[in-house]
Amino acid sequence: MSTIKSSNEHLTLNADGSSKDIKFQANGVEKASISSAGAFTSTTIDATKLTGDLPAISGANLTGLSSFDPDGAVTINESSADVDFRVESNSNTHQLFVDGGNSMVMIDQVANPGTRALIGGESNGLQIKGNSNSSSYLGITRHTADGDSPAIKFLKSRNTSVNSYTIVQDNDYLGEIGFHADDGTDYSTRGASIQARVDGTPGTNDMPTKLLFNTTANGANDTTERLAILSDGRGLSQFTAKAWCTWTQVNTHAIGDSHNISSLSDTGVGATTVNFTNNMAQSQYVVNVTGRTGAFGFDNSRAAGNCSVGFRNAADNAEDSANAMCVVFGD
Repeated sequence: MSTIKSSNEHLTLNADGSSKDIKFQANGVEKASISSAGAFTSTTIDATKLTGDLPAISGANLTGLSSFDPDGAVTINESSADVDFRVESNSNTHQLFVDGGNSMVMIDQVANPGTRALIGGESNGLQIKGNSNSSSYLGITRHTADGDSPAIKFLKSRNTSVNSYTIVQDNDYLGEIGFHADDGTDYSTRGASIQARVDGTPGTNDMPTKLLFNTTANGANDTTERLAILSDGRGLSQFTAKAWCTWTQVNTHAIGDSHNISSLSDTGVGATTVNFTNNMAQSQYVVNVTGRTGAFGFDNSRAAGNCSVGFRNAADNAEDSANAMCVVFGD
């Protein structure tokens, strides 16, 4: 049995019994209820119809409001219904836009999120798209009384689970900065890129890495490596030596110092085959050979994997050089 009481201008609804609910119906259909424990339930509240300032809600259980908890986090799209979240500014309807269906967050100065720039059809996790300096710049500021700076960090793991660890491998890419532009059709073609790539065998607290600088030539549709800074600090490019070596031919052939040289082979008096660690792309490269004063060096033959060089004295006789040197340029 239920009673309705009016006292001091307050309306009191009372559901007699320890487990009775107060129910609100329209045309015989329940729209909301209040349980004997004080929990309010509604499946018909339309947030777009709420106006004015909402009072603070304390000590209440609200259901039917997309997992809304006034004392905790707000969850939107929990049931994977592709529900978007949008925040307007004074001049932009999509100042902050979370695309629930495409798993993307966009800080945008363009009203229509469907016109966002996607590289090659990719759905980038975070995009900043604008039509002015202020709307398309990204600034990172640090205010600390020390010499440290703000930073952008790229993290790579071979483990498919977040916060789990599987070591990367030689030649894995660790990160890339890509430069793309509108070619009249899309944004998929790279004009240039800077890449970090593992350069050796990694281990615990040991990550040998090289940096690659790539550009796209006129008429090409992708980048070509132009400069590589290896894990040992040496640079490789069209304008730097692809290989070089100093050695002695006297008695046992012994390397003094080298780059991209795996070994030497003694092929006779004053003759050496220089073997490359990484092959050249073809055999039409340049070899510069020098030796001690009074002797001259020359290259006998060139192959992708090695070059054969020799030394002769002033009398034009083959002679072992105690200070042999060669430098290789080209592809």
